Amino acid sequence: MADMRRVFVGFVVAAAMSLGHVPDGWPGEPGQGTPPRSGDSFRRQLLTPATVTWTQNPLRDALGELSRQGSIAVWLDRRVDPDQRVDFVSPRDATLDALLHDLARHIGLGVAYVDSVVYVGPTETASVLATVAEARLDAARRDRLAFLSRKAPLSWPELTEPRSLLARIADGNAFAWSNLDEVPHDLWPAADWPAIPRTHQLTLLLAGFDRSFEWTSASQTLRIVPVPRIERIERNYGMRGDSGEKLAELRRRFPGAELTPSGARLRAVASAEDHFWIQRTLQGLPSLAPRGDTPREVRYTLRTTAPFGGLAKAIADRLELQLDIDPRLESQSARNVMLDVKEVTRDELLRILADAVGATYEVRDGTLIIRPR
Repeated sequence: MADMRRVFVGFVVAAAMSLGHVPDGWPGEPGQGTPPRSGDSFRRQLLTPATVTWTQNPLRDALGELSRQGSIAVWLDRRVDPDQRVDFVSPRDATLDALLHDLARHIGLGVAYVDSVVYVGPTETASVLATVAEARLDAARRDRLAFLSRKAPLSWPELTEPRSLLARIADGNAFAWSNLDEVPHDLWPAADWPAIPRTHQLTLLLAGFDRSFEWTSASQTLRIVPVPRIERIERNYGMRGDSGEKLAELRRRFPGAELTPSGARLRAVASAEDHFWIQRTLQGLPSLAPRGDTPREVRYTLRTTAPFGGLAKAIADRLELQLDIDPRLESQSARNVMLDVKEVTRDELLRILADAVGATYEVRDGTLIIRPR
């Protein structure tokens, strides 16, 4: 029987997919022989609808489910407890991109898209990681270090030691580490990443140690160093059509970017993630909606059987409400209840939840109160 702690609500990817058992292990391997998405396929996947409900689900399983269902590589920072329990409900209208960021905020973490790998880890690291990787790639191209700038897939088996993995990458690409002994001993679960630049691979692998790497010009020797605070990089783009209208749209979508037009050219100083979506917007391709935008009326679709207490807590958390269950309903907390609703409003969802145990509810001063009839 499926683990009833895990309850999915219509996770939609490119095509309908059935849910299966998530094996114990670290997220990062799409599995089942499906290669992880990369490039534009990866970015398009981030814009597909994704709706989930989890009750006391281990973070490892939750991210592993997203990885398998979307055929995307997800890398969880080693400093994050993979067994922490997650109660989380996402709006029906969320994209995979919005879901990932919402989930990360819910548990006090951050998300970064390092080329075609989703990184989940401490917010301070996530806020700069993709930009650091792109800055390293720019430098490698400038110094003509093809062993760092070329793209390649990367995978490793269960119980791989990170120092050995970094040494293997060096041996296979004719470079050396000057201080690899600074990487402490650890054992990592198996992972499978798509083809991304070596600069990005090394940035991801060292991130969990709060480390990055550098080199002297045209050197074949790399040195491990603290992660630099590189928050923005410069790019130049061509603009076609109504440049004034396009510039206004970009400034609305990416308020953190410094955008300077010059004729048919646009100079942009922004994070690596913003740069990718800016480029897609200028090319007329589907792009990211501002994450601050929310539907006027969120509706919920939910089909699950779970303990009433845990389910009520997950729903209250998603609605950003405190939960107050009357002590007289204590005996109902462990009782499995079934909810099967489609496109209901918040009030309809809460009424059906309370009805499941013969109770009533009200929302007052930011608190969901459930009491006996």
